[in-house]
Amino acid sequence: MDIKTNNTVVYLTPEFTHFVKCSDFLGLDITCDTSLLKESALDIDRKSHYDRVKLRRAFPFTSSENYISVLDEDLNEIGLIEDITVYPEYEIVLIREELERVYYSAHILKIKSVKEKLGYAYFAVQCDCGDIDIPLRDIYRSIIRIGEDRIVMIDVDGNRYYIDSVEALDKKSRKKLEMYI
Repeated sequence: MDIKTNNTVVYLTPEFTHFVKCSDFLGLDITCDTSLLKESALDIDRKSHYDRVKLRRAFPFTSSENYISVLDEDLNEIGLIEDITVYPEYEIVLIREELERVYYSAHILKIKSVKEKLGYAYFAVQCDCGDIDIPLRDIYRSIIRIGEDRIVMIDVDGNRYYIDSVEALDKKSRKKLEMYI
């Protein structure tokens, strides 16, 4: 079996890894001799089965299904998935569900008001999940343009809120947002 590695990363493929549902968690089975995975400079002891793995996107804004880091419960990297679509459909569904759970984000439909106080900005918005208040610290770093017309807001707790299209917002919402972008 040919396992692709470089100095610090083991690339996970369906030839020797299988994602499984373990209770309410995403698990991982490694079907090759785990000593073959020791070529990584990280040199962690890899097991043949994990009851729970965590997924993190290397490029969360631009590449949601590529370069997914697979971590054990202690946040040690087991390996990296270059492209989830090479896995069987059942496993792709499991991976996407876990990524959606980890990277859940609301989509802003309307900005009702913006108030600034003591270095924070408080956006009262209507989202696809209802009305919420978004507290932003360091507002110019918390509102990030993704492409020409898309924006993400990251609140003080690290939660993400997307505006899929600034142009699609109503005129009043755009006007409230313009001074911050």
